[in-house]
Amino acid sequence: MIVGRFGAMTMTTMTEESNAGSFGELALFPLTSQARRVREAAAQLLKRRTTAAANRYRQELAGGIFNELSALGFSEEQQDEAVGAFLTEVERELAEIHYQRIRLLV
Repeated sequence: MIVGRFGAMTMTTMTEESNAGSFGELALFPLTSQARRVREAAAQLLKRRTTAAANRYRQELAGGIFNELSALGFSEEQQDEAVGAFLTEVERELAEIHYQRIRLLV
């Protein structure tokens, strides 16, 4: 188990006992333990006044996660999947915030 700022992750690598050509399993569990980080990212995006500022924040956020996962030894494909899943959850949180605001107005 690897625990970092991005959350708890397990990584099993190929061992000598494993079949030739088969790979170990990789399971990322960042989203279950990242609810607070998702909410904080959504709140920061809402504070941005322009689309360009929001896009810069998304790039900074993604870059930080990419750097962290890279340092932990994850492949680019695994990093892409994890960062994409995280940013998707941030977008879902933004949609929920907007939905709640609209409900209050009706």
